[in-house]
Amino acid sequence: MQDCCRRPRGGDRPGADVAVGTLYRHFDNARSPMALTLDRLLTAGAAAGTIRDGVRGRTVLRALGGISGMRATEGRREDAVRITVLPYDGLRYGAEAAA
Repeated sequence: MQDCCRRPRGGDRPGADVAVGTLYRHFDNARSPMALTLDRLLTAGAAAGTIRDGVRGRTVLRALGGISGMRATEGRREDAVRITVLPYDGLRYGAEAAA
């Protein structure tokens, strides 16, 4: 079995590791074009001086994935707003136009 199929989420169910591994490969295929698109947007923003340089699309995509994985439960809305602002402020920090 490939390493990508050895995920703890599969549990003890027969075949669960294989199914989860397949799911991860599927999303990897989708993530790559999104990360490349984000790279282009980030490069353009850095060239315009509106966001800082040196941030990769894959990093932003992972941050957005973490934010989107938050559970929408009572009292979490304020947390979600504050957490969403962090990457936005982080991208602007040190940018020429933001100074």
